[in-house]
Amino acid sequence: MLIKRLLTLLTFCLLITSPTPLLAASLADTTGPSLTITPTTTGPGTTIHVSVSGITASFQQNVTLCLGVLGPGNNVQENKSPAFREEIGMIAIDATGSGQADVAVPKNLVAGSYQLIIGGCARQQGLAPLSSIASTTLTVSTGGSPSGTGTPSPTRAPAATGTPSPAGSTKPGIIQPTKLPTTGGWPADTLFALCVLGTITLGIGYLTKRRSGT
Repeated sequence: MLIKRLLTLLTFCLLITSPTPLLAASLADTTGPSLTITPTTTGPGTTIHVSVSGITASFQQNVTLCLGVLGPGNNVQENKSPAFREEIGMIAIDATGSGQADVAVPKNLVAGSYQLIIGGCARQQGLAPLSSIASTTLTVSTGGSPSGTGTPSPTRAPAATGTPSPAGSTKPGIIQPTKLPTTGGWPADTLFALCVLGTITLGIGYLTKRRSGT
């Protein structure tokens, strides 16, 4: 009976410290919406192609969402200058949660790494979405557009494809962030060692109790 209990406790320790391959695979599959751009490096005033896929929320399908550029770097988050937060166009999302559009990179961007986001259109015209469904990195080079990295565009009018939202309803509503904050915890090796130590302690205590009672 004692050996059976100890084996059960050890099995439990292994389960909580080492996720099974099936659980790891299921976690890897939940990647969420994806936002991609072509090219990823370009100059101010050029046109990029934006594609989005994997949007599963029904209220974010068959609607028109907005694209915005934040940056450079973490300037928006850290309230540093320059802190661009500009809407650069719209993209129609179809019933499958996908869409694509050609949009122009703002001409006033300085060189740096920016965050391109997609989300519900902000109430204030020209402002990037306040929360994002998906994001990707856009690198801006002011040394001129490299070969194959964008076409100069005199306008900012987007060319969106897909099924737009019903007339008079271009705002999909409040968009909640899809990423959860990172949480801390005990390292797996430490937790497993504590479990094993607890199992041994229980076993010794059980044997001592039986011997003292005999």
